[in-house]
Amino acid sequence: MEPTPYRHLLERQARVGSRRSVGWSICVFASREGARIRDCLSALQQTTSTWPAVELTVVVNGPAPATASAAQEALGGWRHPARVVEIALGDKANAWNQYIHGLRPEARWHLFVDGYVVPDTVGLGVLREHCEAAPAAQTAATGMPAGAHAGAVQMRDFVMRHGGILGGLHALRGEFVERLVARGLFQPWGLYRGDGLIGSWVCHDLDPCVNRWDKQRIIPVPQATWQGERLAPWSPRDLRTHWRRMHRQAQGRMENRAIKDIIYREGYEGLPESARDLVAHALELGPGSNDRSLFRRWLRTRAARSLRQAATPAPEAFLPRDGLA
Repeated sequence: MEPTPYRHLLERQARVGSRRSVGWSICVFASREGARIRDCLSALQQTTSTWPAVELTVVVNGPAPATASAAQEALGGWRHPARVVEIALGDKANAWNQYIHGLRPEARWHLFVDGYVVPDTVGLGVLREHCEAAPAAQTAATGMPAGAHAGAVQMRDFVMRHGGILGGLHALRGEFVERLVARGLFQPWGLYRGDGLIGSWVCHDLDPCVNRWDKQRIIPVPQATWQGERLAPWSPRDLRTHWRRMHRQAQGRMENRAIKDIIYREGYEGLPESARDLVAHALELGPGSNDRSLFRRWLRTRAARSLRQAATPAPEAFLPRDGLA
């Protein structure tokens, strides 16, 4: 069987010369946040201005010139090396792969932040303290959403009881990232719930066939909160956003079902490289326990149809680290 495009890219990837080593590498994923990215970067700048050996990469995925411009302006006052990188494919999973396999420096810790969230500045300092004091067996830390609304409470409760990381704000130990890269692991592009796969990598220590799920590998940091955008029920734009989110959540449930079926038989190397292939596998498995209601089964069918009809993306070659300002 011919290697798939991502695996072709990994086979061609070559590291030339030494790479800069830092204490903390911060990666901010952004798309259509526009001016809101300034609030995110301002909070990060305020917190990390006194941290030694920090590097920042803002990865803007998809055609979002307003976001890229706002991010570039916000970096004018940064005291650490920083840059904005634009990639054509509007997909966070691909952006994550670009950072991990191409853009990342060597670092003791990598901090990941979504561009639409505003982290609590004190909480970020607490997360850093927990990470730097953690034993080697703990390879990740996660922040949590602020607020008393049902979604935030549910996410906090899930992380504390079950384990896992939340995509809005989390950190990975550099040694773990290097092991992941050496294994050639990546997120299938188009994946909706990439944080679930990252949490699985960590809790199984990259081997789900041998290592039991161990939530103690992840440090939950309740103080490291963030504020996200709340949807307004009277806004037509936000209603459309909520409707799209429901479709993506249905897609995410199918992805998770397929991932669990595959990794416990074949390991992470058995995963396909696109969410479309994961959803096709989930359809073969049939509805899961969370898709028994007629409404959820209808959403499941619509989400699968939308994904099949979407244009097939092609990932760009992994971008080199060269050119950091």
